[in-house]
Amino acid sequence: MKRLVLLLCLFVLMPALLYGQALQAESGKITFKVKQLGFNVKGEIGGFTGKLYFDPLNPEKGSLEGRVQVATLETGIDARDNHLKSDDFFDAKRFPEIIMKSKKLTKTEKGYKGIFDLTIKEVTKEIEIDFNFNEGVLSSEFEIDRLVFGVGKKGIVMGKTAYVTVEVKTAH
Repeated sequence: MKRLVLLLCLFVLMPALLYGQALQAESGKITFKVKQLGFNVKGEIGGFTGKLYFDPLNPEKGSLEGRVQVATLETGIDARDNHLKSDDFFDAKRFPEIIMKSKKLTKTEKGYKGIFDLTIKEVTKEIEIDFNFNEGVLSSEFEIDRLVFGVGKKGIVMGKTAYVTVEVKTAH
């Protein structure tokens, strides 16, 4: 019986021992902006969940994973939100989540750098982003080409670059 309890404890604690601190995501805010007819359209995607194992002193031992729910996308205009959730753009019914998983994390002079697999719809691409981790908050700003992920079509109305900001508040 003692062995069983010990094995269960090891199983539960193993990720933290191998990958650094197990952090609980208290909240996550993912915002974006994209040019439309020359103006910035801003929005937010909610429903963030994450699995975060991170030691600021040894980031290479960590792993970060975050997911957001496409159905929560909001820009402040219902008609535009519904269009973005349709199969013309994100196809929220068929692809309800956007997923980002780390492949490699390193420390830099200004913070951290991560190589991540980003999956939008059924397209997974490797992206490299800089991020910071200060006082329990992981934050980053980066750009993606929406066309690479099949989000919308090429045209003159909407810019191809989406500017993304991520802020995840954690608790130990």
